[in-house]
Amino acid sequence: MDSFRKIGTDGSKHIAAIILAAGLSSRMGDFKPLLKFGPYTAVERAVSCFIEAGLSDITVVVGYRGEAVTEVLKPMDVKVVVNTQFEAGMYSSVQAGVRKLGVEVEAFFLLPVDHPLVAAATVKRMVDYYAFSGKGILYPTFHGRRGHPPLISVRYAHGILQNSGPQGLRGLLSLYVHDTFNVSVEDEAVLLDMDVPDDYQSLLHYLADKGHGANHGFPTFPGSR
Repeated sequence: MDSFRKIGTDGSKHIAAIILAAGLSSRMGDFKPLLKFGPYTAVERAVSCFIEAGLSDITVVVGYRGEAVTEVLKPMDVKVVVNTQFEAGMYSSVQAGVRKLGVEVEAFFLLPVDHPLVAAATVKRMVDYYAFSGKGILYPTFHGRRGHPPLISVRYAHGILQNSGPQGLRGLLSLYVHDTFNVSVEDEAVLLDMDVPDDYQSLLHYLADKGHGANHGFPTFPGSR
């Protein structure tokens, strides 16, 4: 399975990642993409997960305080897409990111920035399962519960862009149960998000309890702290 270590650059599979970091963070009372986990922000940790997993095609969708997020991302080799309609909700950011996928992309991850501690091993495992499952929608599961990020075949991109249903992405993908596969992972972080301050504190405790150092899981990139 080492053939996937440089996903998107070796011609085997072109898997992309879209990180959603455009929202207002109104329930948090602070700006989620720039919340710190050690010396690194949530958005940096989300990006680093995919870099460490071997993905080279990473897009971050920004909106509210987009310039601040873009500045933090400058040392990292990612694309930034501005969602000017971010106040319409997260699905508008999903569509903004999917709209910018290249023609070479076969499948893509979708990760909200409020799930910043997903392990690179989880991403690698999902790519490996995508290669032989034959399914177009994969979810990581921890103890039977689905989490983030889903891995979605690009054949659903058109439907995502055309969909205006009230249930957004979840409602759309629920129509394709026959094409769905659950990937069991030993990574509780796929379930852990942060909507309110108590969630943020819980994630900090999780990081400490896992014994992760401040730089754990971080690839070296120019300008890294």
